[in-house]
Amino acid sequence: MAPISPHSDYRYLGFPRDKIRQRESVQRVEQYKHQFLSWETALTAARRFSNGRECVAGEGSSHILSRQPQVQGAYNLYFWVKVEGEPQEWVVRFPLKGPVTRR
Repeated sequence: MAPISPHSDYRYLGFPRDKIRQRESVQRVEQYKHQFLSWETALTAARRFSNGRECVAGEGSSHILSRQPQVQGAYNLYFWVKVEGEPQEWVVRFPLKGPVTRR
């Protein structure tokens, strides 16, 4: 199968698993997370959607063995946020840039 575009971050979609490409993909996603996805980003997004109300890190999901306020899935990064005046925590979800394969 030919790449979608030689310059796209999604150029390896549809390729069979390849350890080198898989490692490159994981490195690219980790670099993207380090540069752009942080608690500061999540809290800023929550403040914008809550009309500026106070937002702090939440306790996290209870469907996992231990509560975690930040969880990475295969294609998204999730942050649980407490918003002032809201009875339940909000989940702020960011798609991960680039293909992600599980380790």
